[in-house]
Amino acid sequence: LDGSQQGTSLQIGAKSGEAMSFNIADMSTSALGASSSALNGAGSVSSTAQGTAAVENVVNLTFNGNDKYDFTLTFDNKTAGATNEQISIADGTVANYSAKDVADKINTAVAATAATGYTGRNLTGLVSASWSGTTVTLTNKSGTEIDITSFASDGAGTMTMNPVTNTSASSVTLENTSELTSLSNTNNNAAVVSKASLQMDQGKAFKFRVNDTLVSFDTSTYGLSRDGHANVAAAVTQATADIKAALEAAYGAGTATVTAATDTTNSVSFQITQSEGKEIEISGFQKITSAKVEDGFITVDQDISVTTDAVATVENGEFLTTDQATGQTALQIASNKTGRLQFSNQDLKYTFAIDWGATGGVTGTGSAKTYTIDGASKDFNEEVARVAAEISADGGTLVAASNQGGVLEIVNNDGTNAIILDNDAAITSPGIDALTEGAAYFSPTKHDTDSDNVISDESDAVTLAEGSIVRSTGGSEAVASQMSLSFSANDRYSFAIDKDGGTTSDAAISFDIVGGSLTSAMNVVNSHSSTTGIVASIDGNELLLTKADGTGFSIHGFSSEGGGQISAANAAGQGGSATLENAGDGASATVAASGAAVATEVELNFSASVADKYSFQISDGTSTATVRATSTILNGAGGTSATLIDKDTDTADMLAEIQSALSAANMSHLTAAVSGDDDGSIVIKNSLGGKVDISNFKSDSTGTMTVSPK
Repeated sequence: LDGSQQGTSLQIGAKSGEAMSFNIADMSTSALGASSSALNGAGSVSSTAQGTAAVENVVNLTFNGNDKYDFTLTFDNKTAGATNEQISIADGTVANYSAKDVADKINTAVAATAATGYTGRNLTGLVSASWSGTTVTLTNKSGTEIDITSFASDGAGTMTMNPVTNTSASSVTLENTSELTSLSNTNNNAAVVSKASLQMDQGKAFKFRVNDTLVSFDTSTYGLSRDGHANVAAAVTQATADIKAALEAAYGAGTATVTAATDTTNSVSFQITQSEGKEIEISGFQKITSAKVEDGFITVDQDISVTTDAVATVENGEFLTTDQATGQTALQIASNKTGRLQFSNQDLKYTFAIDWGATGGVTGTGSAKTYTIDGASKDFNEEVARVAAEISADGGTLVAASNQGGVLEIVNNDGTNAIILDNDAAITSPGIDALTEGAAYFSPTKHDTDSDNVISDESDAVTLAEGSIVRSTGGSEAVASQMSLSFSANDRYSFAIDKDGGTTSDAAISFDIVGGSLTSAMNVVNSHSSTTGIVASIDGNELLLTKADGTGFSIHGFSSEGGGQISAANAAGQGGSATLENAGDGASATVAASGAAVATEVELNFSASVADKYSFQISDGTSTATVRATSTILNGAGGTSATLIDKDTDTADMLAEIQSALSAANMSHLTAAVSGDDDGSIVIKNSLGGKVDISNFKSDSTGTMTVSPK
């Protein structure tokens, strides 16, 4: 005890480095009773509390995607009964692939923990954030556990937490609480049906092209006879079918509807619809006209071998007799004679009759048969040949009829009987009235809205002239709904398709991606196309889903066997994009401290012996804070505590000076506070462990300090 015992270190804790160092001043008889200045000079002027120094806990937070992020950071206090420090980040923005805003918001929240009223530990100097690209490096100097909870992002952004200093910890990807397993295409650009109307007069003839296919509509007398129509209704039915067929030839079966109605103005209107919104075009419009064609007549030569025989001319409505005026004996081809019937106009239709015998012979017994040669609607020569064959059959082996260049020749080989042309029925060979132009109208946007079926009175009606070209304008084609899918890995993928954009399952889809091939996926999706309306195709490295009708759809209920993900993206303006994935790591993660690296918080208590002015230095082994000479004052209380400092009042100046010195030295991890032991002592703590060193102690008078490391 002669003062030579200096720098003594005692092990006071269970771990290496938890030691107390002290010095003993000269306590020999020659030194006892010496002046306070002598004691201060020779006594102990320093003391150290040594704990386990912290090794930083560092993590990288990588933000996957430009988005806004929310999360809460919690830092373990590691002090029994103490509240863990917690800060919350809201709308941390990653933009242009920079996480600077997130780092700035973390540092701002850390700085706020120094404010009066914060219930946890002041994190200033303990926690900091820096950034590079989309990664924020978070440093916890105290080395304690870091928890991230309540993670959320506005979109589909995720955050990957990668431990840096704790090499035994695994990385974790945080995502919204509900993993994304669905994406909807919200396209609403279905086809607007094309409508148009065409009106044409009855009793007239027209020709026009419907989307490049020729269509005729002829309800004139000539047209009805040539086309084989018995009446106007049959002609309308035929034209209706022809217009529909023309549209479907252009756009496909089932895409057109055509209805027709006869209106009150003696015209016919056709209401035309193209379901896909494609153009209805009428082009090359023609109004057919013709001059009058006179009635026809039949010239009958009863025996072509006698050139002097007079021939009989029988006109429309007359009888086959030798004397039209008196209507007497029927014309006939005598036994073993050859006769001919010649027709005046091969574009007309002729009817006449022959009297055959009751048993099929040539004897006229009143059993007449009418024959028709239709040159109006058919090939005239073919008609003559057909009728010749019928006469030969009806006359039996004794009659031979043939077509001789449009002339009907009949040979009677019966040696007894004549072939009698029927004189009881008038022949018919009507001509054709003159055909003038008819009126026609077209509506490019609508069907007739009135009950009269008249198109010409619609507001957008166009009068059709010779050569007119008109088109529908009210329809629009669908904008196909499209969604592209790309796959992160070879895996087995499953999802459901709702063709209406909801959450029902119109088709359950499962397929394997092997070697990056999308063929199986395409085939499986297309096997359900008849139900969903969705067709899959391969576009580079993506599977493209297309719904041609322009209505929305959704895929949902995603899963994969091996953790593979689908990056799904809708076409522009048809909805967003999403990463479809299995249930992931959720919205929270923890990176624990790495064992012995956690700081053991160290404390050093000291109390003054008497009222005096004291100065000293405080160090953590790296930085040093200088406490200037500051007074402590006795409160004058009696009893055994008369020599102690009052903990509530007399330590105030010293505490303020210590806190000021620590702040000036940027040593926020060292804190000073009045002890709870009611003895007027002050406690200095180092939250980063290591040590608290008090040195260069001085007092103006005889005051000393008692220092107790913990």
